[in-house]
Amino acid sequence: MEITDVRVRLASRKRDKVKAFASVTFDSCFVVRNIRLIEGNNGLFLAMPSEEARKSCPQCTSRIPWSSRFCPRCGAHLGDNAVVTSAKQGSRDLAHPINQETREYITSKVIEAYNEILAEAPPLSEEVEETEKVEEKEKIEEVIEEVKSEDEESQAEEISET
Repeated sequence: MEITDVRVRLASRKRDKVKAFASVTFDSCFVVRNIRLIEGNNGLFLAMPSEEARKSCPQCTSRIPWSSRFCPRCGAHLGDNAVVTSAKQGSRDLAHPINQETREYITSKVIEAYNEILAEAPPLSEEVEETEKVEEKEKIEEVIEEVKSEDEESQAEEISET
């Protein structure tokens, strides 16, 4: 099995732990989308696409999230799920590697593509952000000075009229 294509899209929020989303194509015939690249305590890692586990409503049998207290379809009370300790509760991966070797292979390819995108993107360092903040502050100060001078002029005109 070979990874034939990796597409990485940077996350929109800069300060979030999720750094990017990836789509990985295997052997030009199978794709896994919505793989999240997350910044953890020990560096970057992948979170495979997942969905919240569901249960059946006892009245209408519709599939609802484990965390629901009421059925959105029929309104039946489902009990207090805050204390439920079931193995089915939570989320589960829709697709995931079976062994550590495959996980490391996929992770290395996604991180490699992520680093390429970061290298191509124009850097937005802390210095640039700090410069922008200083420029904004200077603009605000200029506006304040203009307003003050206009107030002083209008007060001077009022005094000269009286």
